[in-house]
Amino acid sequence: MSIRLSSSLSCFFAFVIGFITIAGVIHVVTDMYAPKAHIGLIEDKRQILETEAQDYNLIFLGTSQTFRNINPEIVSKNTQCNFKAYNAGVPGLTLEELDDYVQTLKKTADIKKPRLIVFADPLPPKPKFDAALNDRTQAYTSINNLKTRFKNVWSLPEPIWKRIALGGFVGTSQLYNALNIGRLSQWLLQDKYDSEIISDAPPMKAGFPSLTYDIDNDPAIAKRHEMFQKISDTWQKDILETQTKEGFDAIENIKKYRRRVGILSDLASRISQAGDIPILIIFPEPDTLKQDRTLESAVSRYAPELPILMTAEPKLFPQLWNKDVWFDKTHLNEKGAKILSREISAPLCSFLGKNGDAS
Repeated sequence: MSIRLSSSLSCFFAFVIGFITIAGVIHVVTDMYAPKAHIGLIEDKRQILETEAQDYNLIFLGTSQTFRNINPEIVSKNTQCNFKAYNAGVPGLTLEELDDYVQTLKKTADIKKPRLIVFADPLPPKPKFDAALNDRTQAYTSINNLKTRFKNVWSLPEPIWKRIALGGFVGTSQLYNALNIGRLSQWLLQDKYDSEIISDAPPMKAGFPSLTYDIDNDPAIAKRHEMFQKISDTWQKDILETQTKEGFDAIENIKKYRRRVGILSDLASRISQAGDIPILIIFPEPDTLKQDRTLESAVSRYAPELPILMTAEPKLFPQLWNKDVWFDKTHLNEKGAKILSREISAPLCSFLGKNGDAS
């Protein structure tokens, strides 16, 4: 019996050692010879931050809400602060990607000419296997980023079962990366991959997209907008009008947000240490108004040194609590982006002090 057990263990360890050795060899070979996949908009904007960030004094970092809600030309046009703004927002931006952008900006920071860096709370990883395996996720999958991804997941003010589930997707992306399945297949089947490469970005000015382009050219986006149009009247009555009434000011338990505030405070601290001025922006999203207000309160309590630009407040931005300025329940349309961009100009100017000169 003991001989059989010893033999089984020997086979198991031999398999593990062989597996690790083969995976390691494949990893080294693909790193040396396999082509690097272009990962779309996030890579394009990163390159702009590397080469042109010093030309801007107001830079917006964040998710699709930043990407679709902030028109840099309008922000710059409607301010007395001599802003030259750039929208570095990327749909689906996660913590490790935002962290990479912050590190990139550090290279061009100048303590004598501080820039305003307006950043939003990043997203957790998508709970989808294809998202865990795609080129963009894999490009940011590494041992160094593994800790960042788990910090992102475990700082969320969500039930523990949800955080465990999201942690599973983090583990999946890490395992897939260790096996190098994606890069190996892309290398060996390069013609197939080349034929599938498409542009994922509409025409842009200073990083801001044409908000009508994707509706006209992407059937999935057009359908999403069409579905919103069908329920917009009900949404206006049940959500927007309710939230504008006096007394609607409920928030959640602030303590649940303490870890999340720690993540945001750390990002702001690194932006400050580089010589720039960090500002946390909280975008309007009526369906998550309670959570947005809670985040603002939690930041005020646990990181009072972090400036907040709170736009998710119907009392401050009543023009945005109107269905006619929304693309869907999460993003503004072109009209809404114009309103928001115009209205945040003055508050942004005030963060620079009385003289308001960012040039």
